[in-house]
Amino acid sequence: MQQEFRKMVKLLSILWIWVFCFSQAGWAHRLSVTDVRGSTIRLSPKIHKKALPNALPTIHLTELKPFLNDSEVLENDYLATAPYVIAYSGEHIIGGPGEYVYVKGLVHPQGKHFRIYRDGGPYLDPKTHEVLGFDAIYVADAKLAQKGNPAALMITKSSMEINTGDRILPAPPNVLRPYYNPRPPKHPVHGQILRLLGNINQAGGHQVAVISRGHADGVRAGDILNIYEEKELAEDPLMPGQYERLPSEQEGSLMVYRVFSHVSFGLILHATGVIRTKDIVTYP
Repeated sequence: MQQEFRKMVKLLSILWIWVFCFSQAGWAHRLSVTDVRGSTIRLSPKIHKKALPNALPTIHLTELKPFLNDSEVLENDYLATAPYVIAYSGEHIIGGPGEYVYVKGLVHPQGKHFRIYRDGGPYLDPKTHEVLGFDAIYVADAKLAQKGNPAALMITKSSMEINTGDRILPAPPNVLRPYYNPRPPKHPVHGQILRLLGNINQAGGHQVAVISRGHADGVRAGDILNIYEEKELAEDPLMPGQYERLPSEQEGSLMVYRVFSHVSFGLILHATGVIRTKDIVTYP
């Protein structure tokens, strides 16, 4: 019995005997512990980090850039009165990097860097027909080569053939983030796809959709939205003249990367079906 008792004492001498005590100093309270030797150890609060389950990984801009589009959404129809291309240098009509175009109306240029756009018309709300913004389709980047009216611009980058009548605006500041944190929206979102950039009628993954929700609706860059096909009405075969709305089916998801006042650009991350204009974007 005594031998077993000695073993127990030895074991307890190895272990820490924690005594929690609070020592009050003025208004402050400190947490401390005391070991078997009587020494007091003060404890300090620490942040314990723990990974969130199912957290979405950060997406860097370098991974997204090949799929993004430099078009803009303008609050007003600025393109209607902006300077415009009237001719090309030589016999070239494509207007690739290093070639020149002549621009009428660029009388008092602010800066040297410009962007060439094509008027894409207004974005209209599918239900109210309210104007949500004006589509400025990106065509090319250019640098002022010679002042005058017409002025000469040298093309530095282009995405498509430059047409006479294309409009000129000062190059906008870079608003793309170096990385994006995909996340659910902070508020419920329910909108529709207004257009698919690139003058296409249907899309799959890694293409850009313009949706009918923006800053004013609480949309933020990085928000993930689900895409649903809006089914048509089906006539009840046993009750002629009565129609039922078929349930929507999820077709994919997109991540918002640029947000304007009433519309946003979203990159389609994955698609299980064909995505079209008028499809629903929503969360939850």
